Amino acid sequence: MYRIAGLITRLRARGWDITVLTVKKSSHEKMDPSTQAMIPDDVKVIRTRCPEVIGLARRLARARPGGAKPPSTPDEGEDNAAGQPLLTRLYRIAKLPFRWTYQALSYPDPQVGWIPIAAFHIVREARRGGAVVLSSTPPHTTQFAVRCARMLKRFRWVADFRDPWTAPLREPRYRLSLWFQRSMERSVIGACDRVIANTPGNRAALLAAFPHIDPAKVEVITNGFEPIDDRGPGARPEGPPDSDMVYFGELYPGMFDLYFAAIQEIRARRPELVPKLELYGLVHDEDVKRVERAGLDGHVFFRGTVTYRRSIELMRRARSLLLLLPPQERWATCVPSKMYAYLFAGRPVLVIAPPGDATRIVSETGVGVSLTSRDPAIIADGLADFVQAVRSGSFAASRSEESLRPYTMESIASKVEHTLLGENG
Repeated sequence: MYRIAGLITRLRARGWDITVLTVKKSSHEKMDPSTQAMIPDDVKVIRTRCPEVIGLARRLARARPGGAKPPSTPDEGEDNAAGQPLLTRLYRIAKLPFRWTYQALSYPDPQVGWIPIAAFHIVREARRGGAVVLSSTPPHTTQFAVRCARMLKRFRWVADFRDPWTAPLREPRYRLSLWFQRSMERSVIGACDRVIANTPGNRAALLAAFPHIDPAKVEVITNGFEPIDDRGPGARPEGPPDSDMVYFGELYPGMFDLYFAAIQEIRARRPELVPKLELYGLVHDEDVKRVERAGLDGHVFFRGTVTYRRSIELMRRARSLLLLLPPQERWATCVPSKMYAYLFAGRPVLVIAPPGDATRIVSETGVGVSLTSRDPAIIADGLADFVQAVRSGSFAASRSEESLRPYTMESIASKVEHTLLGENG
């Protein structure tokens, strides 16, 4: 969301007449008022309905016998059938075909119902002449909606992949599902004029998965950040930090495992250096429970979600910032969007991730340290040394303004503008 809001602001300032097509409400991404407020008032915004399969599932579930609490997904609660009334059990059996239908229709994602609505509005806007469409995803339904519109009306189209679709493949998928989605992605990439990948690794994965693509058609434009003037309203708040490190964003399955194992190692060998970590964002209940079971709830604090603007304030007052990725190689091309905010926060950054695009950025910009081992003991040593240096104030970063400039939103917007115009940036 921030990438798009930043691009809209910068491109509008460069004289572009912009129309934004989006949804009124989506289960895929929460609406953040602080980023929506960034969009200039003179930008036309079209908000439409977005029929979602998961919404139909919830409405059907509300009609379940006995008025029990509806599940959040068609699968939820299936393990609790024992002891339920016979009518409820029969209902669950009858619901099986619907569950299969739900899975079959959720391609490329549950927002698939938006395709005809989005295509209609895209064609209507394109018929006014001179349109250039930038489709930015996920959800990947958006890309396929533009693909459908392109069959009805010719216009210039740049497909921006903020996250990969099937290349590289982050999570395992059934063979039929992968074939179907990769076919859709191939169709999108073949029909658009240019493709934007958000990291060099993701570009390489696209070219490997779709060898028929002209490499010149696929370019890398990373995410970026709008630097905040220390003398203005975004200045770092006064007062001491409450913890050694702060983490922002969702903890995906497996992302917390290596860090958790490492702090247990530190507790066993160097207990005085067990870091205090605050996490802001969505977490899984299992991560919370295992921290409590291990007696580490005095060192790991789950703070819930905050707005984007508040997260920036918290980053700038933290002692240091933490970025985690699962250790598997398929995550090596991932650079979470918060990394770009971290770059300009002026705080030491610790990255625990497989060697790849995120660790490369840390090395190039000199903002912190990367730990790339899968061995918890090695991670523990590096983490303890980092915490000790941060606490003592002896951590030495080699960051420079020149190394950060490519990641400013102004630089990113300039590259996107060249791509929209069909120029080589």
